[in-house]
Amino acid sequence: MSDRDQISGARHLASRLKAESLQSRAVLRATDDEPVRRLLPDLTVVKIGGASILDRGPEALLPVIEQLAQAASDRQLLICAGEGAHARHAYAIATDLGLPAGMLSMLGNSVSEQNALIISALLMDRGAVNVPIGLVPTLLGGGTPVVISGMPPFEWWEPPPPGPGRLPAYRTDAGTFLTAEAFGARTVIYINDQDGLHTQDPAAHPDADLIPQITASQLHDRGLADLPLEPIVVEMLIAARVVERVQLINGLTDGTITHALAGEPVGTIITAG
Repeated sequence: MSDRDQISGARHLASRLKAESLQSRAVLRATDDEPVRRLLPDLTVVKIGGASILDRGPEALLPVIEQLAQAASDRQLLICAGEGAHARHAYAIATDLGLPAGMLSMLGNSVSEQNALIISALLMDRGAVNVPIGLVPTLLGGGTPVVISGMPPFEWWEPPPPGPGRLPAYRTDAGTFLTAEAFGARTVIYINDQDGLHTQDPAAHPDADLIPQITASQLHDRGLADLPLEPIVVEMLIAARVVERVQLINGLTDGTITHALAGEPVGTIITAG
């Protein structure tokens, strides 16, 4: 402390980052020497696909709801809602009008919020609620299943898409993953209408092989033309500090959700490393 500081009585905060550039790679690495605390270590995060499950109506959605309802009694359950056909229609109109990615993100969130309300209504007899994300920990602590929009809260601040096109790269798959990473869940379960990840699009190639397990880095290096998951999630899983794996399962197959929630290796498991 200088003589001037002693005279003025000024106090300085001791910090590793004092007078450091927060753009320095060396400084950033120095902030990674402690493990990230899991805020909700017992949390289970699942995402219900919009186009793949919700848009199919009661025949597809109600069995999914029933399996989640049975699981909600003995675990902290956070359910994220996908977008679906209504969001795709809105995206098509918005891109035709030349609107930016931030506006598209807001449109997608409005549809995902509607789907979250539908899911929470169907789980209302189990005490499920649809709330802003800031209230999630409080309600989960009371044993209440919580349903939220899967869209991340970027809205106007949606990052520019890293590839071609103007569709938001961070949609409901990404938002679900970011929520799990923030709260400390180890696994994210994505419920859609495919058995998992395949070597090729199974709709166009019925003989495509299922990939039961793969690392995020291996999947990234394969550069598959079509994924049942937003590609940005694979990149986030590589860099994840908390989430250890994501699991892709077919919600149209009876009992698959129950098996996945029990930790069984159904569908495809993509591991962080």
